[in-house]
Amino acid sequence: MLFRSWVVMNNCAFGTIAGLENQHYRHQFGTLFERDGQPYSPDFAAIAEAYGIRGYRIERPEDFKPVLKEALELEKPCVIDVRMENAPVVTEGCWNINDIFRRRGEDKPWRIWSWGEETPWRMEK
Repeated sequence: MLFRSWVVMNNCAFGTIAGLENQHYRHQFGTLFERDGQPYSPDFAAIAEAYGIRGYRIERPEDFKPVLKEALELEKPCVIDVRMENAPVVTEGCWNINDIFRRRGEDKPWRIWSWGEETPWRMEK
């Protein structure tokens, strides 16, 4: 029997979609999840447990590796809810999905994007 472990990289948002919306349309509609002004997401580990599947909730990076190892050794389905900060990370040589999108009628003669040419985007209210 094949067992699966699902890892939810949980940033309380559809972060990539929010970034695309902000860059192209200057809004984030339905992509940043909040409750009472604070980032919000369901507890996917608790939902998994409610369905009889082992659920883990990771709050610190150093906890991920041992939990992943344990989950894989269980040989049972499980969900690992990894809580993450919703912040873009700049890396050298990264591919930027925004290079392939454009508004109707917008001309983008460049194909390689770099922080040197653009102002870094940060999610703000």
